[in-house]
Amino acid sequence: MKPSVSVIFITYNQDKYVSQAIDSFLMQKTDFDFEILIHDDASTDETVEIIKRYEKENPKLIKVYLEKENQHSKANLEFLDRMFRDAKGKYIALCEGDDYWTDPLKLQKQFNFMEKNPSYGLCFHPVRVFFESGEEEDTIFPDNSMGNKFTVKSVIERNPIQTNSVFYRKQKYDDLKSGVIPNDLYLHLYHASYGKIGYIEEVMADYRRHSGGLWWDKYKQADKIYINHHIQLTAFYERVLSMFSDDKEIVDIVNNHLIHLFDKFTDVDIKNNTAIVESVSEKYPKLISRYMLEIRKRYKELGKERTRIDNDLSEVTDAYKNSQKQLHDIVESRSYKLSSSLTQITKPIRSLKKQK
Repeated sequence: MKPSVSVIFITYNQDKYVSQAIDSFLMQKTDFDFEILIHDDASTDETVEIIKRYEKENPKLIKVYLEKENQHSKANLEFLDRMFRDAKGKYIALCEGDDYWTDPLKLQKQFNFMEKNPSYGLCFHPVRVFFESGEEEDTIFPDNSMGNKFTVKSVIERNPIQTNSVFYRKQKYDDLKSGVIPNDLYLHLYHASYGKIGYIEEVMADYRRHSGGLWWDKYKQADKIYINHHIQLTAFYERVLSMFSDDKEIVDIVNNHLIHLFDKFTDVDIKNNTAIVESVSEKYPKLISRYMLEIRKRYKELGKERTRIDNDLSEVTDAYKNSQKQLHDIVESRSYKLSSSLTQITKPIRSLKKQK
């Protein structure tokens, strides 16, 4: 029978964790069939042996994709595009090798939500984030400060969707493109371009932070991410702009991110004597031009704002000078001097009355 949900599981050198992840898939209780597609990116530890064992024990449920050479190091994520197209399910759930699910009804709950809401392109839920080393306390992400309503704009501003929480409505993927980082955020936005974003406010998975994770470098050594993946980081914004070019608000948000990104590239080049900006300029000259035009536009806006502030300050200064002149005229006036004289005359009389 054709599965209703396809679970796509990505792993590399995670033999300590993959069993926990796969077991969390197998524990799912559903009233529909699902499949598990596992991709290994040429692991050099025991990961391949572990996932092959699971495939052997569950041949109708699990399909394994093995790479001979590591694709991520080549910035090649075409395997993920292939897996999305191969997926037989009406819906797709994602997980990475060092994360896992904690609720045996996770797939069923997300399936029910999407079935009841055909206008939605994806849904997700909060996860528990924990540090394997125990160096920081556990947190829930996203937390209540981000609310429970999410749009493309809010997701671009700050991605609230952990990969192991997402549940997509499958598309044709004719225009799905690999080679971007963050690839998970690209996939979220890609599916959001086909429908709304749903949120189930239940913690149903764990997200592990550890020194072997890709984004650990961003957390601990941000420069390494920019040096190693500047092309893929830039490509992400090119794709987002092409998807949402008709939405001015989204374009403005992306422009803000591009300015921040290119400023980071410049800082990293200065600090590390690298040539990130030059490399990006050669690959994406249109985006660099967009960046320069946006900087020029904002410089002009800042100039106008400074002129307005100078004018306001001038008006305040003029008003102050005018009030000072009026005060001087009052003090020098005959009536003021007369009232002052009367005050001096009547002061002893008032004092005498108080004594009585």
